[in-house]
Amino acid sequence: MKKTTPTNSSSKSPRSMTASSLDKHSNSPKEDPEVFYRIVLHDPRLARLRIKYAPKWDKQSCKQRLKNLVDPVNIPIVGIAISVARAKSADAHKEQMQHLSEDSDNEHFKKTFSMMENGMRRRKVWYTTGAITKTLLLFVPVTYIPGAGTALAQVTQSIAQPLVAETAENSVKKEQEVSAVAEANYKYAATRAFMIYLGLPRNDEDIYHSWEHARLEIKKIYGAKPEDDLRVLKPNDQTMKKLKEMSSSDSGFNLDELDIPLLCLMWWFYECWDEQYYDRLRTKKWKMQESEQHHVHDERMVLMMINPLDPKVQMLQPLSLPEIMAVLTAPSSLGYGAHPRFAPSLGAKAGNPAERKKFVNTLKAITNKFLSKNCVWGYFDDAGTLVAVIFYEKAEGKRIWVGRTYGKFKMVSSKLNADARLQHQLLVQEDETIEANMPPASGVLHMFAASDNSVGKKGLAILIKSAAEYTSSPSYVCEYKSEKRRLEFLKECKFAQTVATDTLVSMVLKPPARKREDFTVSDKTFERLSRAGVNY
Repeated sequence: MKKTTPTNSSSKSPRSMTASSLDKHSNSPKEDPEVFYRIVLHDPRLARLRIKYAPKWDKQSCKQRLKNLVDPVNIPIVGIAISVARAKSADAHKEQMQHLSEDSDNEHFKKTFSMMENGMRRRKVWYTTGAITKTLLLFVPVTYIPGAGTALAQVTQSIAQPLVAETAENSVKKEQEVSAVAEANYKYAATRAFMIYLGLPRNDEDIYHSWEHARLEIKKIYGAKPEDDLRVLKPNDQTMKKLKEMSSSDSGFNLDELDIPLLCLMWWFYECWDEQYYDRLRTKKWKMQESEQHHVHDERMVLMMINPLDPKVQMLQPLSLPEIMAVLTAPSSLGYGAHPRFAPSLGAKAGNPAERKKFVNTLKAITNKFLSKNCVWGYFDDAGTLVAVIFYEKAEGKRIWVGRTYGKFKMVSSKLNADARLQHQLLVQEDETIEANMPPASGVLHMFAASDNSVGKKGLAILIKSAAEYTSSPSYVCEYKSEKRRLEFLKECKFAQTVATDTLVSMVLKPPARKREDFTVSDKTFERLSRAGVNY
């Protein structure tokens, strides 16, 4: 592409031409994109893709990590060249992301491209370090020569040290940026999975109803149409040649000339058209069977949720911890700032700030424990603000007891005041009461709170009722006799008292019977799930 020479001071530079081109082939969001990102992070399709492309170090992702090892980068000697090539590619894309971030007039893109740039930088660090390590392993005998080992170590350190420092700096930046957008783009592989997710065509199936609108809104932001299937829209050879030429030119990318949406450019950046090497070894029949399994997996996940038909009801992730804490510690009628258990440490009459901080840290530890088990659910208002939270544990699995979790984190000791130790004792007492009086095969409502407004109270009622209705299990809760407002609220939610002690009241909410017509899934889906052993 020819460079444009400005004819006067008001003429646009090639870089600004790129900016106008970018804005033309993308859409400025009318609403805060953060709201849409928070919704789609719970989509089972995205969850599957993240396990495939960005698996974590857990049991669920162990098998996928082994599959991802089928890669030429792990071949001796050849892998060094591939690592170097990928590091160079990541470095080039990092520079291009930096230019896009600087050029765009859209604040959302500025922020997002900056995160993507950090992801590319970490990818470069990963493959550069891998190339250095593999090279060292090839020349291990050299280290036995006097002085050669020391010299080689110094060279390695001089190369690796700035890379490690850069990685540490980016990790700090990530911790500072706690948002749904940051969670979707926290590393190269996660962004790749997210772009593949956005590239899927519009899907009107009922099981994806809660997330499809938000996904399509983000897709529009990247300039693609809802019906576009990026998997079959790979640019032709001529366009690909132009892409490569523009990537190495000073003027950047001109989407007007390429005539592609911004999402298409992102797919090229993240190699979304390239299959993973393990998938290339598999037959077409095998892939079709896997596609069917994926659909059943998504349906299972949806039916396991407490209210899959209400997009305002969401299973919360660790990134929502600050908002969860704000709702839990609120001094509202249904918050723990006014609760007998927590008021001495959280309420208006709490002790010194140091004591309050210790107790808040303890509450964070308890919340993180329940978050790790996918047991925290929230209700968002129309503005995307979290207004209600429940810690609800389903009937299956090993129980999480609040009092024992509280003690497990060793937050209760002689350093805490007498009120905090008393609260721990009361929590343990509550756990024992639940164990003794809980009906079999029932879920447990461990904690619940709402902001002090009508929307928060309404959202909390929806969460509690949904937990019983959509799991087809009785919901058990244990509350203090002295907390009249919370007991009254539970009665409004149709909880019935079962057992009462001197200090505690046990209550149960029985779910309504669910019939076939209560499910919005098609007959074919219902039959397939029944054969797969889904418990309705």
